[in-house]
Amino acid sequence: MKKLPQEHRESDETFIARGVREGWITPAKNPKGPLPRRNPVPGLTLEQLMRELDADREDRWPIPEKDWTPEFRALMRGAQKKGG
Repeated sequence: MKKLPQEHRESDETFIARGVREGWITPAKNPKGPLPRRNPVPGLTLEQLMRELDADREDRWPIPEKDWTPEFRALMRGAQKKGG
């Protein structure tokens, strides 16, 4: 496992707290409130959605194996064992 720099190990700040502080995570306005209503797109199937996501991500995949993190490498090994 890759060692984190000293300043990251000593910080008590959580990932979520950092995200909120930096503005890339917005906390829920009412965390105990009901979930938002569904708003499905008429006629859009899961298969179509997945194809669109794949097309949108083409520029990010495949990641050259030399750039894989140990966690991603383990994830890929697990997917290969399952047949994926």
